[in-house]
Amino acid sequence: MMSSKDKHTQKNRLLLLGLSFTVVAGLFFGTDIFSTKTADAAWYTTGGTWGYRKIITIDNQKVASTTGSNITSFPMLFSVVDADLKSTGNGGRVGQDDGCDILFTGADGSNKLSHEIEKYDATTGELVAWVNIPFLSSTSTTPLYIYYGEDDVANQWDTADGSNDVWTSGFKGVWHLGNGDSTAANFYTDSTSNAYNGTLLDSDENSAPVAGKVGSAMQLNDPDSITVPDND
Repeated sequence: MMSSKDKHTQKNRLLLLGLSFTVVAGLFFGTDIFSTKTADAAWYTTGGTWGYRKIITIDNQKVASTTGSNITSFPMLFSVVDADLKSTGNGGRVGQDDGCDILFTGADGSNKLSHEIEKYDATTGELVAWVNIPFLSSTSTTPLYIYYGEDDVANQWDTADGSNDVWTSGFKGVWHLGNGDSTAANFYTDSTSNAYNGTLLDSDENSAPVAGKVGSAMQLNDPDSITVPDND
């Protein structure tokens, strides 16, 4: 594991590799494997000083498309539990308790990618984030980097107030349902810039979190429902 003296001098020692992805309903699901393979790329320094990064390699053999060609502007699900991604106060290397110093770049290490954090747990190092991949190859591996370790920087993720580039114009609405918790702040929120935020109509109060395809989901028991504003 890297110590503080390893920053930038041995910054590539621990790298995140071998993510195994399968396309299910347009989403990537993966597990993580660590490697000591090094990679030489520029270091991201815009707006702060990041002490750590790991490389993520997407296996092109697990990239499927209906046309068999490359995929552009794809929101990839990145889901991992990693001790390094705990906050510094919990023995990890993330500089801020809300994970706002976490960011992603392309293979060059310096081109920042749009991302949205759906869930971050500073005590366990669990991170669930969506990262917009500009170009996803079906013939060769696609590398990108995750950066962390900056305790004095503004939020690095995109927001849903019109500046969210994770979900492009083709997405009319995205609701994460707060991991099944109807009291969570992001339960009703539309992550796209359309801001079609929902309202829970909970008549019998029997709806509950259940296991979902991505984390937890919400089981809505009739006549419970979530409504969103009308739009053609």
